[in-house]
Order: sequence, then C-alpha cells, then structure tokens
Amino acid sequence: LYYKPKKAGFSFDKFGFIERSGFKLENFQAQLVLNDSSLQVNELSVNTGHSDLEGDFNLEYPSLVAVMDEPEKASMALAIQNINLGVEDAYYFAPSLKYNPYLKTCERKSFNASLLASGNRNKVRLKEIAAKWGKSTSMDISGTLSNPLDTDRLAWDLDEFNFISTAADLNLFTPEDSLGIKYPQSLDLSVSSAGSLDDFNLEAVLQAYNASVVL
Repeated sequence: LYYKPKKAGFSFDKFGFIERSGFKLENFQAQLVLNDSSLQVNELSVNTGHSDLEGDFNLEYPSLVAVMDEPEKASMALAIQNINLGVEDAYYFAPSLKYNPYLKTCERKSFNASLLASGNRNKVRLKEIAAKWGKSTSMDISGTLSNPLDTDRLAWDLDEFNFISTAADLNLFTPEDSLGIKYPQSLDLSVSSAGSLDDFNLEAVLQAYNASVVL
C-alpha cells in the first residue's frame, strides 16, 4: 500500500477464503493504481476451486469528480487473456443447478475463453471474444455495441460471429434421435449483422453436410 499526492495504489499478493457453502477462493492477486485520471488493475489473477482468470483492466476519466457526476465520460479497456470456467462453482450458490442436464453436460469438458474490449457506456468495441468447449466446439465474436445499457436504443454492428462444432458434441446436449434429424459430422456457422432490435440485417454462411448455404 502506498500513497503519493494525487496517486495511490496497493497490491494483493495473496488473498483467499472458504465460504460457508464450501465455495473456495484459493487466491486473489492484483496490482491497483488510482490517480485523478485513471484506475488500473494489473496482473489480476483469480483462482477458485474449479475456475481461474487472468487479465488487466484500465478505466480512464477526466477527473474523479467529473466521472462521479457524469459516468459516461469514463472509458475502459478490458483484457482477460485467460478464463478457465468450471460450472461446479455455481452449485455452491444455487445447489439446484447441479441437477440441470445441460450444466452436467458442460462439466464433461473444459471451457476456456478470452475477452478483449474497450469503450464507454455509449459504445463498446468487442475486439475479440473467443470461447472453446473441449477440442471441437468453439465460438468467436467481434463487433461493436452501441448503448449497451439501454435496451430501447441498443444497436450493434457484428463483424463476426463464428460457431464451430461436431455431431458428437451436439449429441451430448440434444440427441439427434429426439429431434428426428441427423447432425452433420462438422458444422461451421458464420454470421454478420448490423442494426437494432427494431430493424436489423443479417448475413449467414452455414457449412455442413458437405455443402455451403448462404442466407
């Protein structure tokens, strides 16, 4: 912990606890620096019993007084380089979820993700959202969200939405015989879209069954 005129900071080298439900925060580490124009959270590392996260966060603003009066003047940059998510952590807070068949299926394979984003409360640039479940199912997203906190004015410009999976993975969630169809051995869906909830356009390319369909 340190303090200088117009600047303060502190470091969490190791912090953890076990909650009464059994949830365990094994370690929390971060370097925080606060001054009159920015808040920086560097080398953030969070480890629980089933999940972990690593990344950095930066918030910039004209001044502390100005951002409290007008939060829209703040801008942020978020870089979560590594997320390993274990759904088992959720069971400590909502025990009934352990009986959800879809979540039980999620337990079978590791879920990894990363996130790069920047912007403010009026516009957020999603530079990259990448997620992977096991080795064969993945999702990548990039684009821009306008007015993300106002559903009446929400708009988007989605550069990329790409979903890749296999028949083996899809069958784990919903068996094809229950739907009366046969999944393709591999599936690759790419989507781009722009607009709002009232009016939007969408273009999609689906590669499956050894063919490509353009919508």
